[in-house]
Amino acid sequence: MAERFEQSGHGSVDVDDGEPTEDRTGNPLTAIWRRLRVPGRYTIAGAPEGHDARILAEGLHALGRPIIHVCRDDARLSRLISALDFFAPDIPVLALPAWDCVPYDRVSPNAELVARRLHTLSALAAGQAEPALLLTTVSAVLQRRLL
Repeated sequence: MAERFEQSGHGSVDVDDGEPTEDRTGNPLTAIWRRLRVPGRYTIAGAPEGHDARILAEGLHALGRPIIHVCRDDARLSRLISALDFFAPDIPVLALPAWDCVPYDRVSPNAELVARRLHTLSALAAGQAEPALLLTTVSAVLQRRLL
């Protein structure tokens, strides 16, 4: 029988493993992160804007491995980075924004954007001593070229 986890009526995750839905503190998020320790792909959706930063920070601390979060657009990406700076200034955040121009366009990409992408890609290639939160956008995921 699948159990549905909800926090304040926002968002949900279905889990069917027979374990209790809350930990000793009564926080359902802790139980969800404990179940997600098994490697794989998971989708957690429906968290209200602003609350998702806290959930991602808790998840990074609880799981101890990298988390990838895909934002809907660049504006949401920058708001999430600001919220993470507030909720968890200690966690490393890598941002991979989408290109601001299309391939074969006469306009060059913004130099700051290129620098942010190169910084993130070089950090991913070098590996991190501690787990990081990788933030990107739907447009960046759908683009075929990295550089």
